[in-house]
Amino acid sequence: MHPRLALLLITILAAGCGARTLTVGPEIRIGPPRFRKRRNQHIPQVCAVAKDQYLVVWQEGYAGVGGESSVLGCSVREGTPRRIFSIALGIPAGIGDEALQRTSEVPVVAHAARSGKALVIWQELVRGKQYDIRGFLFPSPSEEPPPGLQDLSGMLPRSAHLPVLTLASTPHNEVLPSVASDGKDFLVAWAEYSPEAKSYAPVCARVSSEGKLLDKEPVRLSKSGAAPKAVYNGRDYVVVYDKRDSVWARRVSTGGELLDKEALKPSGLMGNAPAVASDGRDAVVLAARVPRPNAWGWHGPAAITAGRVTRAGKLPERELNKKMDYVVLASEGAANVLDRADWKGREGWPASWRGDFPGTTNGTWPTTPMAIASDGREYVAVWTRARLGAYDPCVFADLDLFAARVSRRARIRGEPVPAANAPGTQTRPAIASARRGEWLLVYESVRADGSVAVYGRLLKLK
Repeated sequence: MHPRLALLLITILAAGCGARTLTVGPEIRIGPPRFRKRRNQHIPQVCAVAKDQYLVVWQEGYAGVGGESSVLGCSVREGTPRRIFSIALGIPAGIGDEALQRTSEVPVVAHAARSGKALVIWQELVRGKQYDIRGFLFPSPSEEPPPGLQDLSGMLPRSAHLPVLTLASTPHNEVLPSVASDGKDFLVAWAEYSPEAKSYAPVCARVSSEGKLLDKEPVRLSKSGAAPKAVYNGRDYVVVYDKRDSVWARRVSTGGELLDKEALKPSGLMGNAPAVASDGRDAVVLAARVPRPNAWGWHGPAAITAGRVTRAGKLPERELNKKMDYVVLASEGAANVLDRADWKGREGWPASWRGDFPGTTNGTWPTTPMAIASDGREYVAVWTRARLGAYDPCVFADLDLFAARVSRRARIRGEPVPAANAPGTQTRPAIASARRGEWLLVYESVRADGSVAVYGRLLKLK
């Protein structure tokens, strides 16, 4: 090949791939400043509904027994919140009939591109006794809200309410939902408590674009497990969950059938609190190894790992980490390790050395919560970095969010960048992409005055 031609090809490849960097836009206030005289906003989730538009939902107010939490939503276009509306209003104790008392918590949302509808799912504490799974179907979230949705520019009346779907209601708890769409219908996953097993187990069920439950009984993914997360890979659904310090996955067809005889383990490392996304082909799963440090260094260093579940159910990264010991993980990492804790000035990971975690590189500990989304070509992953306490290294002093590009092969591209590191604590990230090279990151921010609010930032490739 002629040298000039070779140089031209190298220049073109560099311009199209490695030269692009992930940039972080200014902070955006998502939620309203005041609602029912409360400022606390928690646990945001986001999905793309058009090429320049996102739908964000969050929990507003205090949850749990005696709480008054509601589910609110907001349309975000071109990085600007457009409308704020209520989806499910909590009714606290002492207001009306006791049978109506409820708190609406932990919302999630997914958009069906072909039907044009979005499904919002949440857990609802009824009469302070049990959690059920509820939902609301938006006819077309990219247009004006349907009748019944309230504008929250003023104070909402306590009597405002919306018709909701009941996906799961048993005498036992149904919690921590997740939702994904195949473009027309939806798959909802959640954790169901089993009094016989005395533990939670991940289950899932399909919901049609008309809001009808398609499965008479939920599909049980495992006898035990928690924190299920669902995604559609272009052909089937993939649901990941954690169980006994490992992350597992099950593929579910659009017809509601389990496609794997046994659960799949995407990584050879231990992990918790998974996040999952797909580019329309394979799924990339994030897992957090050792989310909290041990005072004596036992269990080794923290790490954020990525692993694939292919459409065929293959696990390319499992063998990559299977025999990795603490020393290699702390000092070298691996191709699919996005972030890790290592001991500054020491080789490997001295498990017998008493604490002194402020001596780790930068004094940080990568941990949960995490999020990941694809623009169809590549992924952006977001995770939490904890600043370790000066007096007690096992107590997190502060939390920031870091982001990095991740390839389709679950490999990090470039160095992680601070995505949200304002004074205070930034946590509970969620992320979605509405067009190539753009992602909206939303998160919960605890400010210096103690208020908790939902903020966002646009991440772009430039």
